[in-house]
Amino acid sequence: MMENKSRRRITGWLLALVMLCLCLSACGDDGQGPAQSAEPVAEATEAPDAGDAGEAADDEDADSEDSDDEDTDSDDEDWGDDDSDDGFGDEFGDVEIKESPDKYTWYVNNYVGQNLASFGYTSMGGDRMDEYGEGLLKIIPVTEDGSYINIEKDKELAEYMVVAQDLEPNTEIKYIFEKDSKGKEYDNLIDSQNYEEIVLLCRKVNGDAPADPVKTDLTPIDPADRHNYPIRDYVGRNLMYCGYTSMGGDRMDEYDDVRIEFQFVTTDGSYVNPEKEKELKQYYVTAQSVSPNKVMKVKYEKRNGKEEYYLIKSQSIEKVKLKLAKVSE
Repeated sequence: MMENKSRRRITGWLLALVMLCLCLSACGDDGQGPAQSAEPVAEATEAPDAGDAGEAADDEDADSEDSDDEDTDSDDEDWGDDDSDDGFGDEFGDVEIKESPDKYTWYVNNYVGQNLASFGYTSMGGDRMDEYGEGLLKIIPVTEDGSYINIEKDKELAEYMVVAQDLEPNTEIKYIFEKDSKGKEYDNLIDSQNYEEIVLLCRKVNGDAPADPVKTDLTPIDPADRHNYPIRDYVGRNLMYCGYTSMGGDRMDEYDDVRIEFQFVTTDGSYVNPEKEKELKQYYVTAQSVSPNKVMKVKYEKRNGKEEYYLIKSQSIEKVKLKLAKVSE
């Protein structure tokens, strides 16, 4: 009897154990079984799907473009070291124009190599001007054969390029501003300046210099102040670019508020009418009676014997003779 009972107990335990194993097996099939052991990373790498492959290719292309951009930037940075001939040579030069430190000081641009129509503007008064801060610099075009350039026609200006200038690049332009009755300085009214004009030697685009040029060298003019004005170089200029015709019919030139009168002398003794532009355009200057840079000294009237004002008391030079020749047809 005891053996039978023991056998029954053992059989019951075995049945319970079998039932427990079956329950555990059923739980494992529902995703609650024991975790699988992780495989090594190198063996677990999966092949990317099509979307991932496309993104990877795009990333590679982007990297390639970035690399190309870096190469291009590198090329752009090195352009200044290129020793190849750019067509200008030493005549143009590599001139960096200084920045203006204040409203009183400006620096002359480098015009050599530029097309004559590419800078400045023609004023209502018929002068070609270029702006420097609140002031202006008058542009005087001079050709190698003395011919006239019509600055009011852009098409004609575009036919010429600049080959030389009388004021070197970075020549300092200085302004003195007008003041009100209380002595306060205006911000935009110029009283005087040390340079009023710049002479540019011009040549036809893609053209050669004349076989017998009338003008090859330009004279750098010294700076002026309101008591001392160096006489300009008129030799080589077309007569139209020598001053203006006054209401009284005289040909004059201005130095700030000071004026000088021109007297014409032609090689054949013929008369040139200052009031007829057509005649003026037919002549250029071959010589002048007063040398360039000879100083014209000026004295002004004074208020109460102390403060100077704009009435001219005296000037050391009043007239300049210009010897003229006809422009070759």
